[in-house]
Amino acid sequence: MHTLPKPTSETSKRLTEWRIKALDVFLTTAAFISFPAALIPIAGAFINPKEIPGAIAIFFVFITLLSLAIFKKIDPIARGWALILLGYSAAILDFTRTSLAGDATIYLLAMPLLGFILISPRSGYIAGGISLVLYWTAAFITDLGLLDSILINTDNPFAMRWWIDAGLVFVLVVITLLILFHQFFLLLQKTIESETLSAQKLFEANEQLASANRQLADANDQLEIKFEQRTEKLKESERKLADIINFLPDATVVIDDEGRVVAWNRVMEEITGVKAVNMVGKANYEYATPFYGERRPTLIDLVSRPNEEFEKRYSFIKRDGLTMIGEAYVPNLKDRPAYLFSTASALQDPKGNYAGAIETVRDITDRKQVEEDLRKARDAANTANEAKSTFLASMSHEIRTPMNGIIGMTGLLFDTPLNPEQREFAETIRNSGDSLLMIINDILDFSKIEAGRMDLENHPFDLRDCLESAVDLLALRASEKGLELGVLIDPKVPEALMGDVTRLRQVLVNLLSNAVKFTEKGEILINVNVDSQPESPLTSVHFSIVDTGIGIPASRISRLFQSFSQVDSSTTRKYGGTGLGLAISKRLAELMGGTMWAESEDGKGSVFHFTIQAKQTTILQSKKTPSPIQLQGKRIMIVDDNETNCRILKLQAENWGMSPTVYTNPLEALKAVTNGEKFDVSVLDMHMPHMDGVSLAKEMRQVENKNRTTTPMVMLTSLASRDINDAGYFAVFLTKPVKQSVLYNALVDALSTSENKITRTSTSEQVFDSALSSRFPLRILIAEDNAVNQKLALRIFERLGYRADIAGNGLEVLDALERQPYDLIFMDVQMPEMDGLDATRNIRRDFSAEQQPRIVAMTANAMQGDREECINAGMDDYISKPIQVKEIQRVIENKKK
Repeated sequence: MHTLPKPTSETSKRLTEWRIKALDVFLTTAAFISFPAALIPIAGAFINPKEIPGAIAIFFVFITLLSLAIFKKIDPIARGWALILLGYSAAILDFTRTSLAGDATIYLLAMPLLGFILISPRSGYIAGGISLVLYWTAAFITDLGLLDSILINTDNPFAMRWWIDAGLVFVLVVITLLILFHQFFLLLQKTIESETLSAQKLFEANEQLASANRQLADANDQLEIKFEQRTEKLKESERKLADIINFLPDATVVIDDEGRVVAWNRVMEEITGVKAVNMVGKANYEYATPFYGERRPTLIDLVSRPNEEFEKRYSFIKRDGLTMIGEAYVPNLKDRPAYLFSTASALQDPKGNYAGAIETVRDITDRKQVEEDLRKARDAANTANEAKSTFLASMSHEIRTPMNGIIGMTGLLFDTPLNPEQREFAETIRNSGDSLLMIINDILDFSKIEAGRMDLENHPFDLRDCLESAVDLLALRASEKGLELGVLIDPKVPEALMGDVTRLRQVLVNLLSNAVKFTEKGEILINVNVDSQPESPLTSVHFSIVDTGIGIPASRISRLFQSFSQVDSSTTRKYGGTGLGLAISKRLAELMGGTMWAESEDGKGSVFHFTIQAKQTTILQSKKTPSPIQLQGKRIMIVDDNETNCRILKLQAENWGMSPTVYTNPLEALKAVTNGEKFDVSVLDMHMPHMDGVSLAKEMRQVENKNRTTTPMVMLTSLASRDINDAGYFAVFLTKPVKQSVLYNALVDALSTSENKITRTSTSEQVFDSALSSRFPLRILIAEDNAVNQKLALRIFERLGYRADIAGNGLEVLDALERQPYDLIFMDVQMPEMDGLDATRNIRRDFSAEQQPRIVAMTANAMQGDREECINAGMDDYISKPIQVKEIQRVIENKKK
């Protein structure tokens, strides 16, 4: 059985109306029918008094029916239920009078149907339930005979079994009727809803049709208005377009699809001398006549109809879709030659069809003249720049030649007996000459960079060696000023890179030199790490030089990297310098794929940053520090009042597997030893507050003597305090800043002698044999064009006891040999003006056997075949850059052999 769907409001309204009408009809009919039925029991009551109660009940029912039929304002549901209750009352009366033999069962069957029809399906189901209850109740009471002596006039003629059978039939009949009426009302509701929906749709359709008609009428009215407005706007747009074209700053012509002129603005009138009234409407290329003196296609025609012959007449022409640009020379435009720049574009209608074209023409004669003047000025500047470079190279040679003479002769002068005053004068001459050469080198480097002729080399190099060699050049100056100088390299930084080690060292030396120059106390630290660059074959190495110097005002940092500029004039007067160092360094960093910048506060020191891009390599892995197996697990005491030095030493020790303990106060270190702390080796700084390194070592040794222990000690000292009376406390002396390889070797040596008698040695003396010049006295000339390499070589030879001379190229080598003989020449291969190979060939050809020096190639070229090329040129030996001290010592010793 389907459940009745919830009716819509319209359906409910129609059902309610229908039920009210049906109820009115039913109540009226029932009232008329019951009238004679009510009179008969009343008449019978006069004959048989026992009929009086039934007659009264029937009369009451009649009066109720009549009231319900008359009073129609009563709620329809109340009227319906009142009718049903009257029906049940009649059924009960019938049951009491005749039991099942009367019409009571018919009443019970009729009431659910009346509930369905007159009220609602739910009321029909409720009435059905009531009918079943009344039926079985009456049947049961009657069967028991409980009413025989009260109201029932006749005996019950049926047995209980018949009651049951009849009751089952009654139930089936009630259920069947309910189902049938349920389906009936379902169909009725659907019918009503369908009719309602159809009526509603019809109504809506009529409304929509009426609305559409109204909208159509409004649209027609608006269309007429808009058509008139559009027509007026179109005319206004045409007028505005004509005004716009007329007032364009460039000469403009517009043609239609048939080639007729439709616009010729005022600028076009000015440059051609032809009025618009004389040109508009003309066709057949008439618009080309003022420009070319003939009718011919111009750019406005070529944009839609390419023509190779006429396109060749333009000095420059380019097509981009429907647009073309071109330059043309017009020999006679209003009696003068002119250069014209034109832009033409095709015009299309809304369907994309060709509708004409527009061309703008600009007179660029003046611009062409300016370009020609600029070209001449550029050529003149290039010529002047080449002349400047040639002049600088020539002047460099002319200045360096006498300067080398001065430096060389002062070198010879040092080998003669001199009193202190004369030696001081000679030293001043030598230092002034070296300073002048540095200035010349800076100017030449800057000139090369400005001319774009600075070529970088690309060879494998050891980054730590480069850093340590740069620091070594400034170590003495830093030590003389009491500055701490350190290098901190992140473990992630690759040890070997491909690049130009000379130029990298030059940048480092320039920045370190400035840091030492402008720092009076404190420290200078080089930090090196790697900037992350995912998916890049190159490594970005980041260098930062941190100092505690005078700092730079924020408003003047922008002047740092300008050529020939310093922060202010007072700086130049006090500290000197050309102002080229930072400019050259920044340009070199950029040539190496990086950049350079600075951070500083006035009076609080500075940080100079720069980066380079380089490729990692494993070619130099064999030169790495040996595996630190001998140091693993060893306890090391580090005592230094400088926290930066402590951090560097601590990190290096940890990288070797050692267990470092750091003290920044020597008294705390002494207290730890006194309290029984055991260490395998100690590293002590010389200069510390409260107690210097020697005093601390003396106190520690006294404590150890009592405990019968001996801990090897390493002394950290500056170049300015090498001569120390240490009473044999230290196994090794190290010069600050300490190189990693030197520190490693010193710790290994100190630990290896810890069980034997401690001997006093100097690691620096093991590397640099200062007595070498005494055993092998030689006059040495260094041929090198790079200023940093010159400094590095001079520094190395000074540590070996030699005072070498410098030549900047092959020509200067020849001039130096003309002035005085040399025993040994270290010859760079790549030099300006004359390289090392040509210089060697000239020396072997032009000088006698007695004047022939031993020549050793000193070059960054270390590939197969480079050595053979140098030997074939006449050189005696070959060493590769970066320069190794042991290689120089080998060459010097071989010279005497």
